[in-house]
Amino acid sequence: MRIYKKNVDKLSIEEYKKVFDIYVFFIDKKYLVPTPGNDSPYNLKEKYQTDLYQYKNNSWEKIDSFSINSDEKKKKEMNWRINFIEKKSNDLQTAFFNHINKVKIDNSWYRDYILPLDSYEPNYNYTYYIKISKDSVYVAERTLKDLLVPFQNADTLFLYHKKNLLSGSEYMENKQIPEVKIIKVKDKYYISSEVFDLKKQYFY
Repeated sequence: MRIYKKNVDKLSIEEYKKVFDIYVFFIDKKYLVPTPGNDSPYNLKEKYQTDLYQYKNNSWEKIDSFSINSDEKKKKEMNWRINFIEKKSNDLQTAFFNHINKVKIDNSWYRDYILPLDSYEPNYNYTYYIKISKDSVYVAERTLKDLLVPFQNADTLFLYHKKNLLSGSEYMENKQIPEVKIIKVKDKYYISSEVFDLKKQYFY
């Protein structure tokens, strides 16, 4: 992720417009009241309108609006914003899943990985069992069995929870995807995870 961030930081404004879908919530200046000397230079009038714009085909296109004339409408306007952002995020996740679900990975990744975790119970050893085959990919630990989606980038294999990519789930609270990363160095496979407390392991 840090590599992608470095690349994004180097983009110019024009490159941003080509690479990303850009949406802006905009309130026209005619709905603002100047407040010189205050922390905020403007206050909103009692009645105002929020417009939603999308940058498309080298121009800004208004795609939606929301009018506000009461405190209740202000709350609804905030929900309108949140719902739009969440829907767009879910649409992107679904599109990403549909894409990587069709991408093939090298045969060398097909194997079983057994990962010990730090145990929080006496006399019990936690293990995560990851199965990568042509038919299915999943992670299992006691009663947990969750489908994974693999995505290969050169000598790195990212494993995403299918639930994460398609809809909200308990894992989304972690805000860490992919959950598991496997890096191949010659004949060794190094596994790490920011979500699960995996001990550093490598496999031949």
